[in-house]
Amino acid sequence: MSAARRLYALAAALLLATYLLSGIRVVAPGEGAVVLRFGRLAKSNGETTVHPAGLLLAWPQPIERVVRLPLKTEQRVNIDQFWACTSDAHTQTAAEHYLLSGDHNLVRLDLAARYRIAQPVEYVTSCKDAGGMVTGCVKSAVTAIIQSCSIDESLRQRRDRSDQSELLADLILTRAQQQLSACGCGLRLTAIELKQAQPPTEVQAEFEAVQTARIDLETTTEETRGESAQTLLEAEAEAQQLRYEAQGALESRIAQAHVQAAHFRADLDSYLRAPQMTLERLHREAWQQLFAQSRRIYFAPDRADASVLRIPVEPAEVAR
Repeated sequence: MSAARRLYALAAALLLATYLLSGIRVVAPGEGAVVLRFGRLAKSNGETTVHPAGLLLAWPQPIERVVRLPLKTEQRVNIDQFWACTSDAHTQTAAEHYLLSGDHNLVRLDLAARYRIAQPVEYVTSCKDAGGMVTGCVKSAVTAIIQSCSIDESLRQRRDRSDQSELLADLILTRAQQQLSACGCGLRLTAIELKQAQPPTEVQAEFEAVQTARIDLETTTEETRGESAQTLLEAEAEAQQLRYEAQGALESRIAQAHVQAAHFRADLDSYLRAPQMTLERLHREAWQQLFAQSRRIYFAPDRADASVLRIPVEPAEVAR
């Protein structure tokens, strides 16, 4: 009888040890863990502890429950309520699939949101459905942002203002994050992916034609600006060359004027010393210049009935 009791005691001890050891958990890398004691957050020194990766010792359930959280893992949720997914356009309703822009046009959006757990304690206590909460906040933010944009801004996924241009994805991310923070769910959006933005199917061809014409206009405008800039550069280079040539011509004329002035002063000094000889020399130099510029020389006689004497001057003689 004592042997049976010992066997029962050993079995009970093994069961108790197995039960106590069942509370041991292994927190994987990239994860964090929060312990719930009787349904409430377990606190150490008055603060809730988020356990890092590694071995975690806890009491087994129902005393304590270990909630492992993927803190380093980025999660993704598709938001396709604003995108017409079926091929039959007559079965779709604008309220179900489309958004209304600020200039009263309909636009289809296909987007996704990426998020991660930023505050584990708030996430465990306040967030019951992370995907649904992110979807609701992003849908609210998308509706508000699109209503502040025109159809062109919505299709280009960029809102233009007088002083800046902002991406719609960034605006949606900021507004949705504000709503998530106000809910205290402990989630942080990391990215908003605007995959497609298109007008309704019935007018998509017309919008594409307008977009093509706009692209052609912008291309022509850029080409015209490039040609204008090239023409301006060439004109500036030509103007600079003309300025250099004019400056060179000015300096050459000034130098020639100085030389002529020096010759005049020399002739004046010579005239003051010997007037008659200076006049004769100037007279001969003037005739030499005239002869050098002429190919024929005519001598007029003193008498009217005499013939005119013509003396040809060869180019070689002129050169000499």
